[in-house]
Amino acid sequence: MNISTKRNYLKRNFQLFYQLYEESMIRYYSKAKGLTKDSQRTEIDNGNVYNILSIDNTEKETSNVEDMVHSQLTQLERLSQQHNKNIERLASKLEYIRRNIGLETDSRLLNGDRENLSASRIVASELLEMPIDKVVKLTKSLLNIHVLDGNKRLDSELTVIVSHLIFRNELSADLFSRIIMKMSLANVRHLHEKLVTDPSGIIKGWSTDGGRSRLLCGLALAARYKMLKDYNSAKEIIRHELVDIWLNSAKCRSNGIRKNDMKNMVNICDGLVEYGFLVTNIIKTQNGDLIYAFWEKHDNDYIMREWLEKEILKDEDTCRIDEYQKLIVKMYTNAAISTTVKWRHKVINISRKLQLGSIERNSIKKDKFCAFIELLLDEIEEEFQNDEERVEYVERLRKDYADFKIRVIGSGNDRFENEIKIVHSNIHTT
Repeated sequence: MNISTKRNYLKRNFQLFYQLYEESMIRYYSKAKGLTKDSQRTEIDNGNVYNILSIDNTEKETSNVEDMVHSQLTQLERLSQQHNKNIERLASKLEYIRRNIGLETDSRLLNGDRENLSASRIVASELLEMPIDKVVKLTKSLLNIHVLDGNKRLDSELTVIVSHLIFRNELSADLFSRIIMKMSLANVRHLHEKLVTDPSGIIKGWSTDGGRSRLLCGLALAARYKMLKDYNSAKEIIRHELVDIWLNSAKCRSNGIRKNDMKNMVNICDGLVEYGFLVTNIIKTQNGDLIYAFWEKHDNDYIMREWLEKEILKDEDTCRIDEYQKLIVKMYTNAAISTTVKWRHKVINISRKLQLGSIERNSIKKDKFCAFIELLLDEIEEEFQNDEERVEYVERLRKDYADFKIRVIGSGNDRFENEIKIVHSNIHTT
């Protein structure tokens, strides 16, 4: 029933109701006055009955009947207009997602055609009804699915989601960085073009986060291009961003740059940037985390190692690497280890396994770190027990480790010692 039909229906019912109400009141008035039919006509002609029927302040129970009907009609009209606006808004959103974002996806996902696309889980029209936190949660669950590159269904679903997030201005740089790693080359290029054209319209907070969005998006795009073997596109991004944005952020510690960002930077540039140029410019930043991340990957680099050796001689307040990294460097450069490839590899592999070059200090697993170090020290001590020249160096390693435990863990921590023993035994059994 449309609005016009509803209006006519209510009007007819109101007229019938008012007629019955009027007749009822005339009968009531006549009975109260003891009027005959002839005298009823006289009273009606004189207007006495209609005075009773008229809307006034003394008969509140019969007032506003027509106003109530008009109010209902007005409300119905308002609801109808709102409904029409919602339909227009939905159509506008779907059209925007379909044409303006420009990502390649299956049109059936946008149209909501589930009958012909039973394998898909996501439809654009359904996303419009979801609160944004649920959309983000759905996105993260999709990103956690382990699939091979080129999975068309996942790629289509992610393009629908990213288009939806862009439209609602809820695509953060962090989410962009994760989504881009699952997308096909064609859609990565489309999204890259959109980002270059209108970065503030694509990424939430692009203009207000001090450049962190640009840092993260550039790293993610370059990494994905490299992963998909589009080396020219990756090199183009590096050429524009490496010195002025990435390395400058590391030097100034701006844009909220983190250890993981710097490790990603090293991995992206590896093999795509001339080695000497990269080493020279990384050293110029004087950023301990970046230099350590590079050395962790290229531990034979003499320039990086020399810088780190000088750094560990500084006191705790001025040293630019953390206590875990400092102990690794001390062990690596110890004469008992530095002269033997096997032991150097064992030391640097502890750093790589525990990701000391990429995770923040508070996230490092202390029990595992200590267990690995103690196992290594036991091995070294056993091998060099009859080597008088190296015994002194092994004792120095033990002292460095003991000092580390006092500074980082504290002395007499029995519970932590038990945790180390548990990890120790687990390592032996695996």
